Amino acid sequence: VSSGATWLRRWPVLSRFAAGAAALRRPRTALFVLATSLAQWLADALAIHLCLRAAGLTPHGYTPVLMEVLSTAAGLVPSLAPAHLGSFEGGVVAALALVGVRGEATFAFALALHATQVIPVALAGLLALPGAGGIAALRGARQAIE
Repeated sequence: VSSGATWLRRWPVLSRFAAGAAALRRPRTALFVLATSLAQWLADALAIHLCLRAAGLTPHGYTPVLMEVLSTAAGLVPSLAPAHLGSFEGGVVAALALVGVRGEATFAFALALHATQVIPVALAGLLALPGAGGIAALRGARQAIE
């Protein structure tokens, strides 16, 4: 038994992650994951571009992608706030500063952009909740994981 396998057994969540990641060994699956991930990032960059235009800002061609990368990187910072409120905005404000946009309006823009990303997902989750068996089913699933 390798030390890696022993380590994975101690952390069941990592074991499940490794089992799921093993599917990426199949080229067709890996290509599908790559293509859908790229499509999602491009859709997010387009949404950011549209939000910038709606706010009266003229983005450089790379600005939406830079904002996507920095806001995602900032989201990796552990946060106690729901939906990483604050860290996301910090990434957006930093990206805007890098392209020369500064001032109090940048934080307001970051909050509005965050709302365009969080509210639709939250609403979709609420709509899907009854089909998932409601809150009781979610609590049971959580207890099974723990």
